[in-house]
Amino acid sequence: MQPPTNSLKAPFTATKRIKLLQVSAEPIAKLGGVGLFVMHLARGLPPSYQVDLACPDAKRDSLPHQLRDRIGELFLTPEGHWSAAEKREFVRSIRGRHYDLIHFHGTILSFDAYLPWRSPLHPLANAGIPWIYTNHCVPSLTTGLYRENYPLPGKMLKAALAYCSVGYLMTVCPQPLFVSRENQDRVAKYFPWTRRKLKIIYPSSLEGEPPKCEVRDPAITIGTLGHIAWRKGQFDLLQAFCLLLPKFPHLKLILVGHHADDGDCASRIKGEIAARNLQESVMMPGGIGDLRPFWEQVDIYVQPSHYEGAPVALMEAVWHGKPSVGTRVSGIPEIIEDGVNGLLVESKNPGALATAIERLISDLELRRRFAVAGPSHILARGMTRPQVIRRHLDLYGALMARRA
Repeated sequence: MQPPTNSLKAPFTATKRIKLLQVSAEPIAKLGGVGLFVMHLARGLPPSYQVDLACPDAKRDSLPHQLRDRIGELFLTPEGHWSAAEKREFVRSIRGRHYDLIHFHGTILSFDAYLPWRSPLHPLANAGIPWIYTNHCVPSLTTGLYRENYPLPGKMLKAALAYCSVGYLMTVCPQPLFVSRENQDRVAKYFPWTRRKLKIIYPSSLEGEPPKCEVRDPAITIGTLGHIAWRKGQFDLLQAFCLLLPKFPHLKLILVGHHADDGDCASRIKGEIAARNLQESVMMPGGIGDLRPFWEQVDIYVQPSHYEGAPVALMEAVWHGKPSVGTRVSGIPEIIEDGVNGLLVESKNPGALATAIERLISDLELRRRFAVAGPSHILARGMTRPQVIRRHLDLYGALMARRA
């Protein structure tokens, strides 16, 4: 395997190779936001780091080929909920390997963080094993915690348990990390005593020179990239697309992404496509490995999410000079500056999405201005892979030096 193009040396000097374990809450092979981030981070670390990986991918062969030769040991972890037995086995395996640092990646409640008897985070903290946590998405402390029809006393009990458990973990974690300022500020409101040690490192796989972008006229193809799920807002985008079709009958819509296991979002979208006879106008190719044809085809990119961390796909769209529309949620306004390199609208509002998209379709000069401004904005915000790797190396070195 060729060494990463951004070979960097860690600021922390040691006589032995640094042992680092990266732990992903999501399978790497799905190439979702968390998995992509972990893959690019592991690949970008210098040879002085021995990088092991723990994730729900069952076999090394299931991992992207770019990662297989970079990692040492591979540990299988649950996807979703942990059992007490799985927690004990994971902690037992970790204790015997003497890692210099363990880096967990997930949402605020990943690894069953609200259940001390099932989460691996609590026993590792109690044993003094050094770990840090990157929160890739912080919707709230109750999102996904219980069903809507859950009894009120049960909701209150679970919410209180989640607050106490996550508050403890935030307190003992030496450096809680976040991928957007909005997510960081949200947690700081929950746990104000931790505010001073919270840190932002944006996720990114972008490097080199930004691709040359051709702004075509007319703009025909609208695209979005991300697993198909209600929180990603693809159904809202489909409704907006239907509002635009009578005025722009040649428009195309591409919804790229794996189908998430969060209900019937994908089937609802497919049903709507069939009911409106949109098979020639709307494409759902599923997850795709090579995104170059997607970026070559898309004229306008839309991120219609209900909540996020910092969507890497939107960063790529802006980097590629794609005029973009996003919702005012989570880290999206940190990637799109309204009126400067894209347009922002309220979430869950197909009409507002349609209005913003129509504005871009109708204004060639605006699309050109956004295309030029996009890459500069990414660079100014530190949203490139070399900058991300550098910040992690500085952080890892500082944490290990502090322990030493």
